[in-house]
Amino acid sequence: MAEQINDVVIVLNSGTYNGEEYGFTLALVDGKKAWECRKIPREPPSMVEEEIEMILTARDEEQPLGAQSELARVNDILTQIQRVADETTASTMVGIDGVTRHVLIRYHALIVAVHCYGLHH
Repeated sequence: MAEQINDVVIVLNSGTYNGEEYGFTLALVDGKKAWECRKIPREPPSMVEEEIEMILTARDEEQPLGAQSELARVNDILTQIQRVADETTASTMVGIDGVTRHVLIRYHALIVAVHCYGLHH
């Protein structure tokens, strides 16, 4: 299997999974990595907050198509995202832009898209 390059890496900083590192690959949308970071002005003491929207993929383009392996990878990704979302202490994230951030997931929307492939005999 080809080595997967992670676009986003999150390290948990507390709890049962303290120190665990999760790497995610961003999906391509219209030829670009699906990553959008917006700055949102807030009242003091936190003057600026960032909101990051990203679309992750379980697809490894180097591997032959296979629904079973992709569904297993989706399950792994969902488990990892849930662990990050359960954290009450900020996790450390390095995104595709190379910036290190301390993040909490306030809310997340999970929409799972499964590509279906025809069976050939």
